[in-house]
Amino acid sequence: MSAPSLDGLLVRKRYEEALDQLRKSVTPDEYGGEWPALGAACSSVAAGLKRKDPAGAMFFYGKARDFYAQYASYATSGGEGSARIARR
Repeated sequence: MSAPSLDGLLVRKRYEEALDQLRKSVTPDEYGGEWPALGAACSSVAAGLKRKDPAGAMFFYGKARDFYAQYASYATSGGEGSARIARR
């Protein structure tokens, strides 16, 4: 049995499962992190849901914020995060 499509999960309001699908489709960036790509994917899904499913949009906007915050916390904590800033 194949996995349900992302659109099918969103129509049925199965947001956590849809988020799992997004996680599986995102590859880590050159530094080994996937947070920026997950944030962008969640923002894109939220924008698509904004008018027809406000609760779903809120869920995915919140997840996008969390992924971007996770990424930003490493950028200011020293170590690998500082190396990311220095290389750009």
